[in-house]
Amino acid sequence: MWLLYTIGGLVLAFFLFVFIAALCERLRLKGDLAAVSEPFPRKPAPYWLETREEARRMGMRHGGDFANMKSLIKGLQSLWVTQDRHVLVAIDAGSSAGSVKKTSLRTRLEDGRILESSDNPGLSDMGGTIDKAVLINAGLKELMGFHLQRIVKSGSPALLFKLDSLLDEYEQIDLEKGRRLVELGLARWADPEQASIRMTFRGAVKHLQHDYFKQMKELRGQSARSSIRRAGS
Repeated sequence: MWLLYTIGGLVLAFFLFVFIAALCERLRLKGDLAAVSEPFPRKPAPYWLETREEARRMGMRHGGDFANMKSLIKGLQSLWVTQDRHVLVAIDAGSSAGSVKKTSLRTRLEDGRILESSDNPGLSDMGGTIDKAVLINAGLKELMGFHLQRIVKSGSPALLFKLDSLLDEYEQIDLEKGRRLVELGLARWADPEQASIRMTFRGAVKHLQHDYFKQMKELRGQSARSSIRRAGS
């Protein structure tokens, strides 16, 4: 019996930690990234380098490499866009062991929706600004195929991204997401410039419900994909 109490206590402690972290964490939406070039200010993760090279092999156009300067976890982001400029690709990886490694594909649709496809669950958009789908551990080519299918199924034409301002385009989507969360009372602005947010109590509760219960249930069907080797591994 004591073992069950111990396990239950550990689970409760974990969710309490996640809840407190969600309340305290500052989510930066704009102004955190600075343009960088080789030699990079921090060592790139193999995942970041290999996925970045795959984007080049697939004929995508490079929109720049960036390093986050203010966030607690330091990392690099590389932005790319497809030749038709319908899909904006962000490749992210932290500089420390165990940091999040993810690739996100975004498309704006003519009907106002924003589609995002990613190889890593990460944080979902509780406000519904972004329609996100996850294909766990997908390589860039597989993830692109998955995303293009979603565009076709949407029934709405894709809008064009501007090659010379991909960072602005990417951050604008994040700002729209943050603004919607504030409007719904799920977040509050963390600075006068309205460039970052923190979750409210209600937002932290919803974050737990959505990202640690609903999302886990939705991804249960992809459990076999957990054994797929990721880029750079």
